[in-house]
Amino acid sequence: FDIQNKVQTATFKSGNTYQETGWYKPVTDGTGIKYSVTIPTGTTMITNDNKTYKSGTISLSQQQQFKLRADVGFSGTVTFSANTNVLSKYALLFIPSSGNVQKLVSIQQKNDPKTVPNIKATFYKRSAKGNVIKKDGTSNTGLSGAEYQVKNVTTGKTWTVTTGKNGSVFWGEATIGDKLQITETLSLIHI
Repeated sequence: FDIQNKVQTATFKSGNTYQETGWYKPVTDGTGIKYSVTIPTGTTMITNDNKTYKSGTISLSQQQQFKLRADVGFSGTVTFSANTNVLSKYALLFIPSSGNVQKLVSIQQKNDPKTVPNIKATFYKRSAKGNVIKKDGTSNTGLSGAEYQVKNVTTGKTWTVTTGKNGSVFWGEATIGDKLQITETLSLIHI
C-alpha cells in the first residue's frame, strides 16, 4: 500500500475562496485494505465520493482518493501520515555458527500496521494588490493629495490613503475574496 502524489502544492482558481491540492491516490495490489488519515489543522478533506470532512481521523477504503482544501488566507505546509490495516511480513533467518546445523527460515507476521509517512501539502496565502489613479477630467493629468478611505468589509479593517504626485495611490494588500469599499474622502478640483 502506498499513496501516489505524496507531496503536493495547492492551486487556486480565480473566483474560488479556497485553494486545494490534487488527488492523493492510494495504490495497492491487495484487497480489503483500509487506511486512516487525521485531517491537518487549517484544512478540509474532500473524498472522491464528494464527502467533506473538517476535522478528526477519517477511515477510508483503498478505492477512496482524497484532496485537501484550505481558505485563500491559509499559508504553510502540513505533513501527515496514512495508517493502514496492512500487516507487513518479514523473514527470520537463523544462520548457525557451525556447518553441521541446519539453516532455518521462518516467515512471521509483523504486529504493527504499515504507515505511509511524509504526505505533504503546501498552501500559499493568495492575495491581491490594487491602486487608484485620480485624474483631472479636463487635462487627464494625475492629481496628488486626493484622500480615500479603504474599508475591508470582510475583516472590518479601515485605513486612509492619499494619492501621490502622479495621482496614483496603492491601497495595500487584501486576501483574494475579501470585499473592499473605497470612498473618496477628500476630492481635489484642478483649476
